[in-house]
Amino acid sequence: MPLNQSAKNTSVQPGRTSAFSKRSIGLLADWFDEHYQLAILRTAAEAVGQRGSSLLAFAGGIPGSKTRHSDRRQLAYDLIDPGNVEGAILLAGTMVNELGTEGLERLVKRLDGLPLCTIGIELPGVPSILVDNQSGIDQAMSHLVDRHAARRVAFIRGPSKNKEAESRFAAYKSALERANIAYDEELVFQGDFLRHSGRDAVAHWLSKGIALDAIIAANDEMAVGASYQLSQSGKSVPGDVALVGFDDLDAARTNTPPLTSVRQPLSDLAVAAVRTIMDQILGREVPRMQVMQAHLVIRESCGCSLRLSSTGQGLHPDSSRALEKGFAAAFAKRRQSLKAELQRAARGEFQGLGQWEDQLLDAFAAHLQGEKLDFLEQLAQYVATVANAGGDVRRWHDVVSAFRRVALPCCGADFELRATAEDILQDARMATADAVERFEARKRVELERFARRLVSVGSALAGAFDLQQWSNAVKQELPKLGVTACYVAAYEPMTINPRAGSTERATLVAAFDSQLQIDYHRESFDLQSLAPVSVWPPARQHRFIALPLFHAGVDLGFTLVECNDAPGTVLEAVREQLSIGLYGSLLAQRNAAEAG
Repeated sequence: MPLNQSAKNTSVQPGRTSAFSKRSIGLLADWFDEHYQLAILRTAAEAVGQRGSSLLAFAGGIPGSKTRHSDRRQLAYDLIDPGNVEGAILLAGTMVNELGTEGLERLVKRLDGLPLCTIGIELPGVPSILVDNQSGIDQAMSHLVDRHAARRVAFIRGPSKNKEAESRFAAYKSALERANIAYDEELVFQGDFLRHSGRDAVAHWLSKGIALDAIIAANDEMAVGASYQLSQSGKSVPGDVALVGFDDLDAARTNTPPLTSVRQPLSDLAVAAVRTIMDQILGREVPRMQVMQAHLVIRESCGCSLRLSSTGQGLHPDSSRALEKGFAAAFAKRRQSLKAELQRAARGEFQGLGQWEDQLLDAFAAHLQGEKLDFLEQLAQYVATVANAGGDVRRWHDVVSAFRRVALPCCGADFELRATAEDILQDARMATADAVERFEARKRVELERFARRLVSVGSALAGAFDLQQWSNAVKQELPKLGVTACYVAAYEPMTINPRAGSTERATLVAAFDSQLQIDYHRESFDLQSLAPVSVWPPARQHRFIALPLFHAGVDLGFTLVECNDAPGTVLEAVREQLSIGLYGSLLAQRNAAEAG
């Protein structure tokens, strides 16, 4: 069933029973164990759930590529059918690097008849959700030129097949022109969005003796690679070279120094895509293109200090401060701007905290004016609440930085008040740093525990000597990895011989759902039905990810896995363990048949 075959007929055949309930939306991506794809998945699932629907994601690799066994993974896309989803979102931005737009168009043709939209790349005839790369690069360039007096600003490009990468490069050139800086080919390096190309770019420039004031990388991965190479070469970031990335992934915050980056509004992208699909299903007109705004997130790698400069002036002098009528008036004037900054910094992570932004703003203003001294206490309570709920406390670093960017100018020319504000925010940053350190330590402990559980689960699955034992082991062991529901299907005929040609049917060999009682027997079903009608779909809203099962060059079947809020790496670990276990069980079955 390779994608380079002619597109299949996606219409539902007369008389065929669909096992999938309506109001289910599909999400296609290469994989879901990387931050960008996983963030889209989580937000899309929330948006779909709020509309009373379910999400079914398909992780099928990059068709036609050898990357991470994509030739085997792409079979997941053959499961997509109008009988199991009403519309499909294509996370195209991460596929286009190798697939190109023509390859994406071939994939889209397989989905004829379904409401569609793409994220990250514009495709002809398909509603597209894009990021305003121009404004993002403009913000980065303006910040480097205006605030840090950079003139020799280098650029690490992304893959030439990626329209988004090319858009960022075009934005870089136009930003140079607006800054009256001549374009210099020596300051441009062709990268591939991977970390090694950031290292290669820096090594190239340093070997040529090319002077640099700053580097903008077309994504964070390359920026992190550049940061590492600069450090290895004895160059200081930002002392010798300022550095800016694009995407604002986790790697940006955890880099040393923390990376200034253009933040992609991943939540906005996912929500807009879900809304676009839902509107099409309801017969509404949808825009051909929607462009989401990007925002520069300032951290230390560009040269912005979190403390006062040696002159006592703020980092971003503002001549209008002298005109402000006191802190209270200035703070009130900029309150909505600061609130928006706090919301962007949180990236939707703190929705369970109520009106936390307003409460922190009130507490900060009161604290600074000596009315109450509870800002740090209020912040500590919020941080503790997020930490105890297992949330990502690292976002609070960006919240404190947002306070500094917008709130400090409200102090005007009152340097004593400004120094007090700096002290408050420095104490806040130290408190969040302690929380982040505990968070990271806990993550390391959890990772060690997960590794031990994974070994245990793998041993249990590998130790099953027939399909029934293996099925029981799946039900008993996978919840230990955070899997809340799982359906495993083997292609027919159930064999470990390499398959020649396609299959249209599968057999359910294992199933469990922590929220439901499932009483099933081994049953054959049509492939695009995903599971027998006796057990599928679950009688609840759900978020399943379809993963192909393969081992030793053999396509074995597929699994539908649900592991809410689990790390993306769990998915690939589960896929590998299920593949190995199913392969071993089928091998034992074949050996027993031959011996008998």
